[in-house]
Amino acid sequence: MIVVGDLLHTKTATTPEVIERVAAWRAELAAEIGIVPGNHDRDIADIAARWHLRLYPAELYDGPFRIVHEPDAGTADHYTWAGHLHPAVALSAGGDSVRLPCFRVGTKLAVLPAFSVFTGRGGVTTAPDDRLYAVTPERVFPVPAPRARGR
Repeated sequence: MIVVGDLLHTKTATTPEVIERVAAWRAELAAEIGIVPGNHDRDIADIAARWHLRLYPAELYDGPFRIVHEPDAGTADHYTWAGHLHPAVALSAGGDSVRLPCFRVGTKLAVLPAFSVFTGRGGVTTAPDDRLYAVTPERVFPVPAPRARGR
């Protein structure tokens, strides 16, 4: 698994208690976990060693993929996976509404959702060919892209 930045999004992520609890969990988990650091991961080097995380550079290339924290125009030769924006989609029916994290998947760029409760959820801006996939604890499902106002 590769975390696409902002693992340490708040100061509570670096308290001694949290550091110890995650270290104990990682000691029991044999899976390899890496991180491409984000703008909130200033202290990640020391913690990555303690948590047995592989620390990648800010721009990682793996086969046909490019993995970065902040979305950008990308490259012609690689499909880019990014985070940072915390995309979410608002769904409503009748009088009920919910705002869910979502994947934004385009032809050259995918922006991954944030799953923590303290990161917030931004709106999502889409290109014409983008697809959105909302996330709930039970499933991931496609949703229509929001229409631009005035259309």
